[in-house]
Amino acid sequence: MIELNEPIGLWPAVVNETPRPEVLVADLDHSAIADPSLVPRFLVAALLRAGCGVGFDEVYHLIGNPVRSILTELVARHQAVPLMDACRRAVAIEDDFSHRLSDLFNQMPEVRIVPGADNAFAALQSDGVRIALDSSLPRRVTEALLNRLGWLRSGLVDSVVSSDEVEAGRPAGEAILLAAARAGAIPGARLAKLAATPADIAAAHAAGCRWILGYAGGVFSAESLRAQRPTHVISCLGEVTETLVDRILA
Repeated sequence: MIELNEPIGLWPAVVNETPRPEVLVADLDHSAIADPSLVPRFLVAALLRAGCGVGFDEVYHLIGNPVRSILTELVARHQAVPLMDACRRAVAIEDDFSHRLSDLFNQMPEVRIVPGADNAFAALQSDGVRIALDSSLPRRVTEALLNRLGWLRSGLVDSVVSSDEVEAGRPAGEAILLAAARAGAIPGARLAKLAATPADIAAAHAAGCRWILGYAGGVFSAESLRAQRPTHVISCLGEVTETLVDRILA
């Protein structure tokens, strides 16, 4: 299922301009982790160990925002403390969360990725599109995950940016632009974004991405993603190549 929301404006204004993206920035969390409940479960457990009882659904619907922002908001809400105190407590909870989740990735015999992610990345690379990743997870977790997958070692992806590497996380576009720059893009490059959450789609708009693919196979429904006005909504990662190359750029 591919939906083209607004085809006008996707085609290049200059006839001689190559109409494909130079870089696809993909949401690591929802392309590399097949279980969409994994991160929320670990966040709920970390909050509980810190004395902050939070329901799974409450955490689940904040997914896509930087982990520290989620923790800060929930600590402030449930423990009724000033924002500064909530931030300090969130740092300690994030450290516990990162330690336990990265240990899980290090110990798992195999990390089950979202079907079609690696094939889509390889197909786009073969067509000249560089692959960058951004994540709402801290660097310790993303390094453990990518080390396990071997995506950086194999060259399947060109760069990665974690949530704690930028000052302004989602819905700001800073992480997307940094990931693209690390992949070799210059300012003003044609960027595509694979996004699975409203916060990530908002960040893609903020970063000026020309193609914004809302992936409805993860945490959020197609309807909730469509409300953020992505250029496309896809239901599986196998449609990424079709959307960016076969359909629009034919």
